[in-house]
Amino acid sequence: MDMMCVRVLCVMQITKDAEIEHTVAFPNRLYRKTSKATAEDKLAFTVQILEEVAALFEEDHSSASWEENTVENFLNIVNKQAEELRSCVSSLSFGYSAEAWETIRNITKEHLRRCGSLVESLGNAH
Repeated sequence: MDMMCVRVLCVMQITKDAEIEHTVAFPNRLYRKTSKATAEDKLAFTVQILEEVAALFEEDHSSASWEENTVENFLNIVNKQAEELRSCVSSLSFGYSAEAWETIRNITKEHLRRCGSLVESLGNAH
């Protein structure tokens, strides 16, 4: 897991450095590599990504024409997802039992439902 965190931190630094260049490639290679990682590493990686997304949208976005409530709702959802997935990482101490996988499945299902609702709300905003 430490190596995965190092990779994510490198992507974060690349993203920060990209502010100068204004472009950064999507880290497809990192995602491919992570797809072969352990379940715990995948969850930890996902938590890290969600935290980085939240940090990005917590920046000053006043130049964007976004509704503040929409951004706040999005941040609340992303932060809640990160929090719940973080608890899954520690719940893997169940020893990959059926109970642990059921917990992960239920939480993942809820995340996907919420993401779907969020995307649906975009259509209603226009």
